[in-house]
Amino acid sequence: AIPAVRKYLFGTQQKIAAENNVIMDGRDIGTTVLPFATVKIYLTERELGRLKTVKTLNRSEGQIRDMFLIASYTALRISDINRLNSATFSSDTITIQQQKTKNNVYVPILKEIAELIGKYRQESFPILNVSSANSCIKELARRAGIDNMVMIPEIRGGVKTFKKMPKYTQISFHTARRSCITNLYRRGYNANYLMSLSGHKSIASFQRYIKSDAGEMSQEFIKELKKNVMKLQILLEKKS
Repeated sequence: AIPAVRKYLFGTQQKIAAENNVIMDGRDIGTTVLPFATVKIYLTERELGRLKTVKTLNRSEGQIRDMFLIASYTALRISDINRLNSATFSSDTITIQQQKTKNNVYVPILKEIAELIGKYRQESFPILNVSSANSCIKELARRAGIDNMVMIPEIRGGVKTFKKMPKYTQISFHTARRSCITNLYRRGYNANYLMSLSGHKSIASFQRYIKSDAGEMSQEFIKELKKNVMKLQILLEKKS
């Protein structure tokens, strides 16, 4: 990237967001351009389960749904999803060079997508058009009933207000990546490992990216600590 162009575009994007009601999606939007944006959508594992079983009307819809699910359990960007045919697969790992960072990442093949990975390794992975895929996944999410209302901020006449929108209207392929990082964090995956997947360099930017705040992180740490204490107590009781 050319620093001067990048700086100009950041300023322009921030000005547009401040003066208009917009949905922005793309590289670095949630971490660099609008790090304090109120609405950062992710899908829970239950919602992903509903999406997995949603009825698709044709082969293209099925492929887009499947690639979204793979992205939701690998944190791969759509640019890397489109390069899966050149990735290296083992029985439990995908090795791929990220197009954005040029870094090799080693992504576990979780049980939720193992069957899909096997299927498309035989058929070949589809190449998605980003715009069409994002439009399609909104429609599939609508059919799946992912329609709970979310509050969207907007500024009118210098006054910040909120309006309710169905969640599916805010979903894009980047949502899959955020969903993966957030859900794996909630499962207890190591934050450093998740940061290697997401590409974040600091815990502060990582916290802004995932749908967890410092308080929630502290609460989860306390829960984990209590679990470890209980395990230790059980072991001591057995020894005594």
